[in-house]
Amino acid sequence: MTRHMFGWDYPPGAANDPSAPYNQQDPPCEVCAKSCDNCICPECPVCQSNGDPACYKNHGLVLNAEQIQSQEAAKEQEKIEAAFWEDYAKSHPEEE
Repeated sequence: MTRHMFGWDYPPGAANDPSAPYNQQDPPCEVCAKSCDNCICPECPVCQSNGDPACYKNHGLVLNAEQIQSQEAAKEQEKIEAAFWEDYAKSHPEEE
């Protein structure tokens, strides 16, 4: 990868590289479990960050009802997905 006057010049095929950092999905918020674009966490009055679990432990932030509901919905979705993949593994033993 070289630097040019108009930006970076990536080698052919680099734009389609699934492991490139710009092709990675952002993980969900650690507090509300929503995507980073839809995070509902308030800004910390001490450090001005959003969605940082340390702010709830160290800076006195308290989870609101919407955050708790979002966490519960994410846990329920994880259970549904785990059950789906467990059933899938049982019905497709040859793919193990």
